[in-house]
Amino acid sequence: MAIKRIDVVPTISTSIYAATDNMGGKLTLASFLGANNKGTIRQVVMTDLSKQNAIISIAFFSANPTNTTFTDNGTLTVNATDAATLIGHVAFAATDYLSFVTNSVATKAVTIPLESTNGDVYATLVCGGTPTYAGTGDLKLKFYVEV
Repeated sequence: MAIKRIDVVPTISTSIYAATDNMGGKLTLASFLGANNKGTIRQVVMTDLSKQNAIISIAFFSANPTNTTFTDNGTLTVNATDAATLIGHVAFAATDYLSFVTNSVATKAVTIPLESTNGDVYATLVCGGTPTYAGTGDLKLKFYVEV
């Protein structure tokens, strides 16, 4: 088995978020899984260039959640059909961040088995606080998946 890294920079708002808001819309992690359309997320790294240290969860779906509207900085209501394709999530708490002077980094080691029909996985970020980011690219994600 090999470890594959996928980098994602969601486009986020510079206006204040609220708890249960979507952050960055729907993310498509194209060709995320291995040749057999299976894999295991082993680590997620989130870099916060605005040092908001926000409570954020990342939800993963095995199929494209087309019945849900993903609007950045809007309340996220996941359709029941799409909720059935949820295959795991990673939750970051404020205490998970290593803070520097102007930015911070959170790391989570996890074991989340994934499977999809075409190797793609879909994800979304759900806010658990009230952060305000300085720039639209201030959250950077790195996913490490064993394929």
